[in-house]
Amino acid sequence: MMDRLLKRFDMNRFLSSSALFVLVFASCATQPTVNYGYPESGSVNNSAAVPVKDYETAGIVFVKSSEVIDSAGNHTGSKITYEMLMLEAQKLDADDILNIRIDVNEVHEVLDGSSFFSAPVTRTTYNYTATALAIRYTTVVPVRDAAGYLPVMETGVLESRRSASASKVSASDSDAWKKKWVYLGGVLGGGTLDYEQKRYYSSGGSGSSYSEYDDSYGLFAAGAVADFALLDFFSIGTILGVGVSTGDGGVYPVLPLLGKLGYRFGGMEAWLDVGYTLGLGFTLGGTVGFHVGPGVLFAEALYVHGHLDIDDDAKHLFVGMLGYKIGIGNKQKRT
Repeated sequence: MMDRLLKRFDMNRFLSSSALFVLVFASCATQPTVNYGYPESGSVNNSAAVPVKDYETAGIVFVKSSEVIDSAGNHTGSKITYEMLMLEAQKLDADDILNIRIDVNEVHEVLDGSSFFSAPVTRTTYNYTATALAIRYTTVVPVRDAAGYLPVMETGVLESRRSASASKVSASDSDAWKKKWVYLGGVLGGGTLDYEQKRYYSSGGSGSSYSEYDDSYGLFAAGAVADFALLDFFSIGTILGVGVSTGDGGVYPVLPLLGKLGYRFGGMEAWLDVGYTLGLGFTLGGTVGFHVGPGVLFAEALYVHGHLDIDDDAKHLFVGMLGYKIGIGNKQKRT
């Protein structure tokens, strides 16, 4: 009897030891050793330090929503979600939102149709109003840890996107002066006014003879300029100016109407001017300008040739002007 009990005890101890051994072996075989070290690249569950980022405000966003629940189990509408606020912030080109505040106003009603034999049907309306401050991240603030190391990801996708966006805006701003409908400004200049006059007289016989007289005067000119940029390569320009002769003291209108062929490229513009000056005649010239400040600093030279009367008197006007003009009216929106 005793031998049989000892054998059974040994068998139970063997089975228990075997089961424990199998359990330990199975645990070792199914549980891999994981290194959670930081910041070893490539390890499982590797974590990176979150950089502290500076930001600028983009504006305040507002979201409203309603939710209706009645005692019959009907449910319509929804609460305000984080996604709703972020969608509004995205319209401001924002990266995140802060200072979220959600207010709720409850309205309880008892619906018509309730009777003595049935429980009243109630309805509750929740009106939600949310506000949040939208922000744009700018630069990473260098904060060192206890060991004196800078956090990982000093620069990354965010900084790359922000730099690309800033470059795009910068390029767009630098070219904005070219995309205007009208350019207005003023000019000052000077030149010469030359006469070629013929004086006819009777020679005593048949026919007549004439003598030529040439006069030349200095001229001081000033006026307002307007260019209408119909196309990128074609404009209609005019100058509303006057010229004062330094010779005879006469005042002459300087009113050219010009078709301008050219282009604005880089930080400058160049145009060929062809047109007609009122009271004088055919006009030919050229304009060169440079983007300075908000507008264009330009130099314009014109030659005008015209006939004054039936005696075929002629007038030549040479004038050079220096001016400044500013564009107004955007042709296209910035993207």
